[in-house]
Amino acid sequence: MLNNVRALQRRVAADVLARIDPTHVAEIDNALAVSWIPFAAHIGVLEAARSVLGPVSFRGFSRDFIREALQSSALFAKQAAYVLTMVDGGAWSLVRAIPVSCRLVFSGAGEVIVESADGDRTAKVIYDGLPAEHARNDVWSLSWLGTIDALAARALERFDRTAIVEETRCDPDRGFFEWTARIVKKG
Repeated sequence: MLNNVRALQRRVAADVLARIDPTHVAEIDNALAVSWIPFAAHIGVLEAARSVLGPVSFRGFSRDFIREALQSSALFAKQAAYVLTMVDGGAWSLVRAIPVSCRLVFSGAGEVIVESADGDRTAKVIYDGLPAEHARNDVWSLSWLGTIDALAARALERFDRTAIVEETRCDPDRGFFEWTARIVKKG
């Protein structure tokens, strides 16, 4: 994720990096491609990026990070291709993989549930149990909006469709978020 921060315009990247706890930067820089990154380090990068980029650009930053991970990451690229071709291949195939991915990537940071409806035209992603200290701002929701954007776009590209993703419910005191994605025709 720090590589994506460093790829931003020089001044913007410097501003984001200056806002991240140096301990978190070291934890991420010293990690292997498949290392477990502490949740506090992950959220620290997200919060710093959000504070500099603003809500719209931060959502795009999150989307681009996931899009790149789906294409080239040692953790996600092969698994994404497998899910799309061998396991499901449906419109929400990658979105349905979120709960398993979250259990592998985050420990003690809540649970994710994915439901589909309307003949598979709509998906609902529910995140419950985000630690309260991280749930009181829009960072987590915007990050997930970008993530769902990227996952839906990757799964839907062969159907000539796209998805409209929005936050539909939020209870920060509980660490509860709900996002809904709807399939629509491109253009």
